[in-house]
Amino acid sequence: MSDNTLGLQLNLEESTAPAAAEESQPEQPQSPTEATKPKESKPRGYVNPDRVNTGGSQREKLGDDELAERMARIRLQNEKIKQRRLDVEADKAAFQKTQEEERSKQARNRQVQADINKKRDEVARRKMEKTQNREWDSGKPAATRSRNWAQEVEKDKAAPQKDGSWDKQVAAEESQPASSGWDTKGEYTDANVATCYPKETAQFPAQISALLLESYNVLSLDTKKTLVQNLVMLRNKGVTSSVDLMKTLFPLLPQTPSSGLRVFIRKTILNDIKSANLRTKNHKLNNAVQAMLFGMIERGIGGEFTGDKGKTKMANLPSDSRKTSEEAMWAIILAKELWRKGIWRDAKTVAIIAQGCFHPVIKAQSASLHFFLGDEDEEEDSDEEDEGIDVKGLLHQREINRKTRSGERRIRKQLKAAKNKSKKSDEPNTNFPALQLLRDPQTFGEKLYDILHNHDKKFSLDHKILIMQLLSRIMGSHKLCVLGFYTYIVKYLFHKQLRIPAILASLAQSVHDLTPPDALTPVIRKLAQEFVHPGVANEVIAAGINSIREVCRRQPWAMEEDLLSDLIEYRKSRDKQVIAASRGLLRLYREVNPGMLKKRERGKEATMAGLAGAAQPLPYGHAPEAAMDIDGLTALEDHLKEMEEGKGSDDESEDEWKGWDVEEDSSDSDSESDGWIAVSDDDGDLDISDSEDEKETDEEKKDDEPEAEKRVSQLATTKILTPADFALLDSLKASSSAATTSKNKRKSGDANDGLDNNNEFISENDILGPRKKAKADYEERMASIRAGREGREKFGSKKGKQNKAAPSSSTNREKARNKPFQMIMGSNAVKSKKKASLREKQRKLRAHIKQGKR
Repeated sequence: MSDNTLGLQLNLEESTAPAAAEESQPEQPQSPTEATKPKESKPRGYVNPDRVNTGGSQREKLGDDELAERMARIRLQNEKIKQRRLDVEADKAAFQKTQEEERSKQARNRQVQADINKKRDEVARRKMEKTQNREWDSGKPAATRSRNWAQEVEKDKAAPQKDGSWDKQVAAEESQPASSGWDTKGEYTDANVATCYPKETAQFPAQISALLLESYNVLSLDTKKTLVQNLVMLRNKGVTSSVDLMKTLFPLLPQTPSSGLRVFIRKTILNDIKSANLRTKNHKLNNAVQAMLFGMIERGIGGEFTGDKGKTKMANLPSDSRKTSEEAMWAIILAKELWRKGIWRDAKTVAIIAQGCFHPVIKAQSASLHFFLGDEDEEEDSDEEDEGIDVKGLLHQREINRKTRSGERRIRKQLKAAKNKSKKSDEPNTNFPALQLLRDPQTFGEKLYDILHNHDKKFSLDHKILIMQLLSRIMGSHKLCVLGFYTYIVKYLFHKQLRIPAILASLAQSVHDLTPPDALTPVIRKLAQEFVHPGVANEVIAAGINSIREVCRRQPWAMEEDLLSDLIEYRKSRDKQVIAASRGLLRLYREVNPGMLKKRERGKEATMAGLAGAAQPLPYGHAPEAAMDIDGLTALEDHLKEMEEGKGSDDESEDEWKGWDVEEDSSDSDSESDGWIAVSDDDGDLDISDSEDEKETDEEKKDDEPEAEKRVSQLATTKILTPADFALLDSLKASSSAATTSKNKRKSGDANDGLDNNNEFISENDILGPRKKAKADYEERMASIRAGREGREKFGSKKGKQNKAAPSSSTNREKARNKPFQMIMGSNAVKSKKKASLREKQRKLRAHIKQGKR
């Protein structure tokens, strides 16, 4: 230890020890190569002994079992990769093989078509080369044919004969049957002359039909079209029957990919059936075609149900199910078209389309449902459609034109037509006659409910609502009881449910006077709990009360007294929709069952009627009168009497017209053209009114007068009713119910009429009630703005726009020149001019002079 000048102690022994050790080591002898080779100093790398503590986590070494498991997993993954590569190679090879087969098939088809075209060209050339065809002379007299034949033989003898090829060709043509006519080059040669060869062409239509049905997918489009046109021509010439033609064309519709050929086949079927039923009904053809349509639908009934969502969509169908679905779809389309055109209006057509409602394919099922709901009724031609009536224009015309009675009457008619048209657009368009022609409505309704209940998860909400609407309208029109429908519909009764107005309308439509009140009471309680409470909007409360009112209008006994009193209290609300809905419910029970209301809520008329001892409302299941006769038997008796009286009307009409000419001549000679007509006082008052509205009101009053006594028919005691009589009875009942419904629709919307007519269909507007006009959103406002800008010029000044390439307005400097002085006298520019010095004025003047010299 030693101290230095700074007072630090240094350990010299330790520092000198390594040096002394190096000196004490003996020197090693060096080889000559090492002596000559320069020493290279290699830097030694830094090794951190504490690397684990400073770096990342140290990985553990895998054991033997783990390493073996990992290697097995890697080998399995490699095998999967190899298998995928092999699958890709196999798919590629299969695709190439399929492409080669397709190319070879197309080549064969081209070769076959080329051979057919070549044969056609040869036949056409051979026929053109012949100077005269003996087959065309079959209609000529025998002498002419023999003379032509003799001339032809002489020509043949005179012609040089090199070999016997011409005789062989003529013999082959004579022996060839005429039924090979489709080899012609797209012409209707054999179809045109088929009537000239009835024996030879007897099997010609059958051969064409067999060729179409067996080889339809192989033939080209032109060949298919030519064969179908030949077959239609043979039908027009009477060679084949309509039934045979339909048996050929119906299977071709689902197989035809060409839209043009499908349209031709469809028009041919419709026109042939229409022409056959033009004068009288062709029952033979109708029964055969209806049987074919029914069979096309029936073939796919047993399949698995498909939906319009999830894995059960139409795209996942197998080929057989797809084929049967297309057949069913075409059968439904044709039946609907024939019904719409008025060709078929019988129960068989309705039964065909009703069978389509149970088809497992949703496309065919939806088409059948839309038919009964009337949603797909096509509009009339554009020539027959009336344009919208301008009500404001009519009112303005009435104000400025000359006031005449005929003009007022004409304007009133037009206003009434416009009002009826607006009402008709709001009413649901239901195919009411088709609903009345159902054979077994109860079974039909139960099957619809089974489909709705069993396949609920496969259908979308829109399709479910379609089934609900049809089921409810059938239940309401036929007074059916499908009680499971009310328990099913309860799960959709929420105010946040999509399309809830349509669901509520279906619920109200299904109720009638024979529906048990016990089944409806839980539904009404559910409606009140979900729709009528302070936690929802006023529109929801109004819709809930309106739906309860529509249900109770058809079955008043479904309401509870305490619930009714709570709903009536909403008439004190501040919202007009809720007030109108609550007052409508109160007005309903004042008329149908005032006993369920409190005394202060019954009103004057109900209270006075109760004091006078008016009849009490009938309990559920009680009829006002006992059944004395078969329903509709009086109408059948009247119809039969009219038919009997119509037979003798021809003889009576001749007797009535006798002497009419003599009376007419005598009246012309005795009366003067400009003289007065003598009228006796005994004839009563003259009706000089020319108003047609008064006549209509008088006729309605006569129709509304009830019969004094209900007549009981004696037809059942005097005649044995046959099945034909019962069929006629059903048709008369359907026509009378349809007439009653149309008559009630023409009447004004009175409260009493609405209460009496329970069969009227309900729309969503009846559930929602009167509403305020909704505020337009951004898209609607922009559309209104764009519509207002059409046909007018843009706003803005036109100064300076005429003499410029780009349209623009005048500059600010030009605008400042035309400003009034009172507007600019306080501006800085004017004030600065007043306060400017002489030096500033001189500088501005010089700058102006200099600018002018440039």
